[in-house]
Amino acid sequence: MPRLSTDTYLWRHDFLSCIWENDRRLFALLSPTQQRELHRYYLPSTDLTLDQLGQHRRHLDQSEPSLGARAGKHYAVLHETFNHICDTYGLDTVLTGSAVPDYVASHPRRTVRYEPAHGSTRIFSVAAVAKPEPNGKLLAQALLRLADQLTTQNQPTDVAPDEQAAA
Repeated sequence: MPRLSTDTYLWRHDFLSCIWENDRRLFALLSPTQQRELHRYYLPSTDLTLDQLGQHRRHLDQSEPSLGARAGKHYAVLHETFNHICDTYGLDTVLTGSAVPDYVASHPRRTVRYEPAHGSTRIFSVAAVAKPEPNGKLLAQALLRLADQLTTQNQPTDVAPDEQAAA
């Protein structure tokens, strides 16, 4: 397989950046893991100089040699889908963002069946767009809540509340 040229890498970065800025719902066609690999390799959500992008790519090619191939496959899925949507709906509809939701909704990552106690069965399509980097503040809050729950669950239940406060 031919090696990815610097010009092609930069073009792909620009293409993915355009999608990320204008209508990132197209990324939902990939699994969250695939989305993060794509972000890690091509950095579509960052605004770096050409030198910084080149340095980033060289570093990843040395430290994670297979990431480029995996990210290239994920890129191919998005690029082929983008071309298909353009052919089907026309480029103008894609650029305004009105075609992408219809296409993503018709190609869900997961379908969930909901059967309420009464009424008809409903089917929901679920697709996720992963953030390139986790939100550290939200993660810390979730871990603190989990620690509080575990602490509360591990307290003895046969002790009166007044005795717990004294201890």
